[in-house]
Order: sequence, then structure tokens, then C-alpha cells
Amino acid sequence: MAGSEKKEKDSVLREAGTLERIYNANHFSGFYPCFCLSAQYKLTKGLQASPSDWERIIRSAVSSFVLDHGALCSGVVGEDGQHPTFVRSDTLDLAQLVTFSSVDDAEDLACALTQALEDLHSRKWGRLHETPGWKVLLLGPRQETDHVFVIFAAHHAFMDGQGGMVFHRELSKALSYVSNTTAVSVIKVPSTIKLHAPVEELMPVPTTWGFHAQNLWHSICPSWLRNPLSESPWTGNPVTQECISSYRTKTRILRIGASELETILEQCRLQRATLTSLIHAMAVVLLATLVPAHSFLGHTPYTLRNWTGSDPLRDMVNQTSDSSCCYQQHWLSAVRNCNGNREEELPVLWEIARFHRAELTRELSQVPLNNGLATLGRHTDRHRANMRCIGQVRPLTFEVSNLGMVRLEGMDSAITPSTSIQSQPSQDRMAITNLTFTQSAMVNAAALTLSVVSMSDGLAISTSWQPEALDENVVGRFCHGVSEWLTSLGTSAVGITA
Repeated sequence: MAGSEKKEKDSVLREAGTLERIYNANHFSGFYPCFCLSAQYKLTKGLQASPSDWERIIRSAVSSFVLDHGALCSGVVGEDGQHPTFVRSDTLDLAQLVTFSSVDDAEDLACALTQALEDLHSRKWGRLHETPGWKVLLLGPRQETDHVFVIFAAHHAFMDGQGGMVFHRELSKALSYVSNTTAVSVIKVPSTIKLHAPVEELMPVPTTWGFHAQNLWHSICPSWLRNPLSESPWTGNPVTQECISSYRTKTRILRIGASELETILEQCRLQRATLTSLIHAMAVVLLATLVPAHSFLGHTPYTLRNWTGSDPLRDMVNQTSDSSCCYQQHWLSAVRNCNGNREEELPVLWEIARFHRAELTRELSQVPLNNGLATLGRHTDRHRANMRCIGQVRPLTFEVSNLGMVRLEGMDSAITPSTSIQSQPSQDRMAITNLTFTQSAMVNAAALTLSVVSMSDGLAISTSWQPEALDENVVGRFCHGVSEWLTSLGTSAVGITA
């Protein structure tokens, strides 16, 4: 442990668990800096606030709940070693943790949001031994305004996407009663702060001999014994040193409105599919027409809160596992035989969606038996394992991470008419829209990362990738194709009879 990172013994909270060590190593190696959850917060009744007012309001709201969550009050030491350890931050400087970034009048706020997110997703955290692994960036015009984007960014070792939603839920609730007084800038963190136990201490993961034998054989099987007709899935370009030394995340955000989303969800119900499986199917159909691949390997993270007992509405934790689904040659051939005809592709799309749902349902029915968490500890040196990926192919084609439909309490908070933000901002409704989930591109995982979240005003899908991983033209056509499918399925009933 570096000297600058030494902490008093009473500041140590606990050693990182198996899953947390992976995210700590990925961050230190420069493989995955953070995830972000963003939303537009808008004052109603004609109220407006200056950038300094917005900072004061949000800081005051955050100060009212930040000490309720250990994940917001802790940093980490020893990320460069085998035993990273979470430590209690002595203080929280909200003036540093909650900041306003001004957007030029001529700049489109949506474009500014994408640029801000790409910047956040491309930067590692600093001084984690004394500051927590989260921040809030407020994005809005230089002059008084009734709306800003509130971007919550977090180090993945401290919490997952659902934990990030807890932050926005707490913030929206706090905004219904905070006052526009000068918020306390520096908060002392009490010694009673604690973290939730790591997932392996909350959930047993029983395994069978067959599970271990299969994993062992997969790792040692010589190439001459493998099926000569099978080919590795297409996963973009191999990992290079530039992917790490020049790490950068590119992001595109797509949105559809509430009516289009409801139409798509109704079609999913009729087709016995889910939104997650539909997005998997879109990715397969589009990539099959864009790259000369024989198969794809899709990836789906899912929460373990149903098995750990953690509250998805209140607990900021990282408790996830994942499922992989292989799309073999016959699916890709079925797509290519349609020759780009959307009406012919549609039945194939729904068949692939149902296939993915069946595969994921089968895996979830077995949790926690033979869960992938049981294999995560086999690499005792995560840093060395990360470095071994240089020059190797990526293990996954794409990931679809769906936070589901989110409801924020602050959207329904009571309001009292007011005409001045300085007088009673705490009692005026704050409308929350355009919720967006984004992630850093993954050096040692999927070439494409699709992050999904829905709210009452519609759906947002973000796509993240590294420039070294994929050709820009392929990504551009892929994102355009996703947009076309969403528009087609959301504005017509064509999918219902497929």
C-alpha cells in the first residue's frame, strides 16, 4: 500500500469482496472508469435558478441523505494490489463533489450531455484514498434556467446501476423539502459508517462436480480436440495496448417517447418476449448484416438482490451476476437470407428474442446453483489477468444492461405556488425526465455496450464502445439501425402479427 494511501486503522471499513476486487482491478488497469445515471431536473411554475442556485439546491439535497449510505462516504486503498480495502472518508466536500458545468448558449444541451458523459467515462478516479468514488455534475446554460441535467457518476466497485438509481430516488425525494439556504459544504463522516457485506457473504453459491469439470475442461482443452466446424464468436478488434494507454469511450444516446415505448412493450407481451431480449435480437439482426461473422456472444447482467435480501429501492451496493447467450450460424443465416427486407426480418427478430428470453429464464431458474460468481475467484492476481488480454480477442460481442422501468418519488411531490426560486424552491415541484444510463466502454469484455433504462416519459438506450474496438462506420450504422427498429416497432402494429 502506497504511503500516501495509509489510513488509520479505525478508518478501515472492510476488504473488498470477490466481485468488488474485479471492478477495483478494472479501474486501476484503466479498463472501466465508471457508470453514469443522468436525468433532466426541471423547475415548474415558471421558476428559474442561476448556476450557483442550482449548486446550492442540489448540494443541500445531497447533504440530507449522503450519510445514510456507506457507499457515498467511502474510498478505497490498495487498488494496485491483491487486497483492495474500502476506507471511510474523513470528510465529504460537497463543493468538490457537486459542481456545475456551463453550456454555451449556441450549444445544444443534448450534444453537451453526450460530450460530458464521454469525458466522465474516459477518466479514472483520483485520490480514492481520501475522496469517495462518486460525483455529481450539473449541466446547464450560463444564465438562469428552469432545467439542468443532473449526472451522477460512480465507481462500479461501490455500487451497480440500481445503486445509482437509489441516488436519484433519494435526491428527488430530498428536493421536495430542502430549503434554498447555504448548504454545508464540508460534512464530517462519523465513525459509525458501515458498508454492506460483499455478495458472497450474503448468498451461498452451491456448485456441482459437473460445473467444475466443465469449467476445467474449457480452460485446458487443446485446440485439436475442439469442434473443427465451430468458430469463435465475432467480438470486434483484438485488445491492443492503445486500448489502455489511450483509453477513450465513445457514446451515442437514442430515445423514444412514452407512447412508442408502450406499443413496443405490448408487442413484447404478445410475442412472449421481454424488452431486454428484444434489444438482444435487434443487436443480432443488425450485426449480422454489418459484419461477416459466424456467431455472436451476447451478455446480460442481472441483479442478485432477490437472493441477497438487499433492498433495490434503498441499498447502494454492487450485487450483480451475468448470463451469456450464443447466437449461432443458423440465426445469422436466417437474417441474411432476408436481404435487408424489414418485413421478412421481423419474424426472425421475434424468434431470436424468444430464444434469448428462454435462455435467460433457464439460467435465472437455477440461481444460485452453479452461478458464475463461483468462478470469479480463480484469478488471484486480477491485474495480471487483465494484462494478459492485450493481443487477445475480446470475450463478448455485445452487452445489454437494462435497469428496467424506474419511478422516482420526487415526480409526485406536493407543490405550493411560488414565484421566486429564492423564496420557496423546496416546495415547488421538480419534474424529472430524460433518464439516461451510460457506461464506460469495456476493454476486456464486450465490444459494444448497450445500457437501457425506462421512465414514464419513455426509453433511453445508450451505446458505448472504444474507437480501437470497432470501425466507426459499423457503429454508426448499428446505432442508426437500432433507432430505425425502435421507430418502426413503436409507431406501427406491424410487429403484433409477426
